Amino acid sequence: MLPVFVLSGMVASASAQPAMSEAPVLSPAEIALACAPPVDTAGPGDKVLRLVAAQDPIKHTVFGHRDLVVVSGGTNAGVQLGQEYFVRHSGRSMMDMGYRSSPAIRTAGWVRIVAVNDTMAIATVDQTCIEMTANDYLEPYVTPPTVAAETDAVGEPDFTSLARVTSAGYDRQIAASGDFAIIDRGVEKGVTPNMRFAIYRDIGPRGAPLTAIGEVIVISVSKDRALTRILRSNGVVLNDDYAAPRK
Repeated sequence: MLPVFVLSGMVASASAQPAMSEAPVLSPAEIALACAPPVDTAGPGDKVLRLVAAQDPIKHTVFGHRDLVVVSGGTNAGVQLGQEYFVRHSGRSMMDMGYRSSPAIRTAGWVRIVAVNDTMAIATVDQTCIEMTANDYLEPYVTPPTVAAETDAVGEPDFTSLARVTSAGYDRQIAASGDFAIIDRGVEKGVTPNMRFAIYRDIGPRGAPLTAIGEVIVISVSKDRALTRILRSNGVVLNDDYAAPRK
């Protein structure tokens, strides 16, 4: 008879033995990039995997580093030992209320599968970015892209094709040098990774030239949005600032 182990009432066969391998070591810059908001805002599908509850005698639904968490699917849903997943949080925080442009999806962190059977799995929390809670959903983990080395800006800003900053900072409405911001342009408008944008703001009076605020570089791109890193700024970057592509 195969040995078994019990996971909050879930019984798994020996083919689903726990696997407590170490998580990959990321640099602080890689962690910051992986924690940035996703550019794809499609949200969870109908059959998405979700965090259910802590694998702990003391019931709790907010999870921290190294917590063991029950996942809503197992091998029948394609889950395998050692797989890593981003944990996404869908919903607006109190910081978002009243801001039409704030993102509704955030990266709560990432987890790694350490035990699995046909219908459920156990994951360990490798990293938290914001509060990670029950019902947050999973997406396959992707290694953070390599960010191009900072160089002097090349090309003149194209003011005939202005984008807007839709999320200045993570879980807040402002950002500064080194932070990330999302703009409302993607591959449909020819935006590619490592592309540079100059950031401007309309501070008035009416008809006055836009005021230069800073410089960003594109990290990743979806159909209609791009994640950028702020290379430098005069003060802070705000939601609704303008982004002019350098050409």
